[in-house]
Amino acid sequence: MGRRKLTSILVVLIFCICFTPVANAVCDYETQVQLSTEANNVNANYEISEVVVNVDTGEEVFGVSEEEVWDDYNPYMYKNKVTISIYNITENIKVRITGDNGYEEEFTYQETDNGTITFDGGLMDNIVHYTISVLSTHPNCIDDELRTINLITPMENQYFYYSACEGVNEYFCQQFIDYDLNMTEGEVIERANAIRNNSQVTEEKEESEQNWWDNIREYLNNNSWIIYVTIGVIVVIAGVATTVIVIKKRRSKVL
Repeated sequence: MGRRKLTSILVVLIFCICFTPVANAVCDYETQVQLSTEANNVNANYEISEVVVNVDTGEEVFGVSEEEVWDDYNPYMYKNKVTISIYNITENIKVRITGDNGYEEEFTYQETDNGTITFDGGLMDNIVHYTISVLSTHPNCIDDELRTINLITPMENQYFYYSACEGVNEYFCQQFIDYDLNMTEGEVIERANAIRNNSQVTEEKEESEQNWWDNIREYLNNNSWIIYVTIGVIVVIAGVATTVIVIKKRRSKVL
């Protein structure tokens, strides 16, 4: 009985091994090409929009007029937020999104608006790195990873609003930045002021040179006889030089 029991167990094990479905065993080449094409059409971007925020709660508020926002007695202010959109999701694929801000979500085609999903990235207080994994939902290739998209949403740069940054186009003075400045407030102000001062000196120099040429042109316009005299002198000098050259050539031939 012991030997029969052992044989029965072996038969069951062999049966299980032989008939256990192999994941994606029928995900053939043609299907893979189709899925790859669809995945390559998936793209992502973000939009920045200005919203009104209650500074006491940090929440976005609606229906507030501009006058109410600028009223010092109201806890409102304008801030920027980011909205992320992912396009061209099909019935054969889904997207899994993770962000280093803790965001994590998965969307199938059924949850999209004609293949597009949009979600709120929140206020732009930090730079956020998103990883968008495009996965297969095809029954023969379930959860195969087809593509990975990396998307970085910027943060709002507080130094943009400093008077030192006015008119300065350097990165550390841009309104939105997508990597850390690694600069202190003092360093930003110092560099911005240096650039503004250099720019001012350059503009003054260019303006001075322009004024010099303008003065020359104005003088010549008012004293046109100088132009004619100068042209005459040039013609005379050219004629004399030509005569001298001709005479020298003739003498050289005689010799």
